[in-house]
Amino acid sequence: MKAVVFDMDGVLVDTMEYHRKINKLISDELGCEYTDKLHNSFKGKARRLVISRMIELAHKIVTEKEIEYYSNLKDKYFDDYISSIDAGIIKDGIIPFIDELKENGILIGVASGSSNAARILDKTGLMEYVDYVGDVNKIKQGKPDPEIFLQVIKSLGIETCEVVGIEDGKPGIEALGRINVFTVGIGNSEELIGADLLLDDTSKLIYDEIKEKFMEWRRDGLDRSSND
Repeated sequence: MKAVVFDMDGVLVDTMEYHRKINKLISDELGCEYTDKLHNSFKGKARRLVISRMIELAHKIVTEKEIEYYSNLKDKYFDDYISSIDAGIIKDGIIPFIDELKENGILIGVASGSSNAARILDKTGLMEYVDYVGDVNKIKQGKPDPEIFLQVIKSLGIETCEVVGIEDGKPGIEALGRINVFTVGIGNSEELIGADLLLDDTSKLIYDEIKEKFMEWRRDGLDRSSND
């Protein structure tokens, strides 16, 4: 275990409810019903995919002009939000867990679908702990494609089998599973089927316990390989 790669929204910081409010404002303008199911399906997905899906559900033709307009509108709403945030939105248990990781020489990466990830990490003070933040502007596919995770892992200079990935969204869990990363799911187990370890919330993140589960996963993988 050489690195932990975090999703950001809903894992490191509590921004999901604000995303819900912004998406609801946009969906109201589009004439699209914004349900809990729809909100949960957007976890970990890039803004472009979120906007495109809401336009589709509003039975409108998805054009570059429409996507750009609503993307800019979401940016405006989110800029207002980011200007007011601080360390108060960091999720419970994250700072003690990160301190444990640093004490044990574990690298920290962030693989978020948000184009505002670096700004949010700066505003909350989390950036000082992070070794690499994925850049969504340099990828072609968002989650569940693993491209953003592969970018972060490659930049950290390690192998996928040496990483623990922490996610609260189904697309992220699926992406990590595609590249043989040990996954910790945070939240509803029904949404996170496929995670190697499920925790109710971030306050349950404890280095020694995760390392133990990770080592069991590695041993199981080696046993399967030797039997093939």
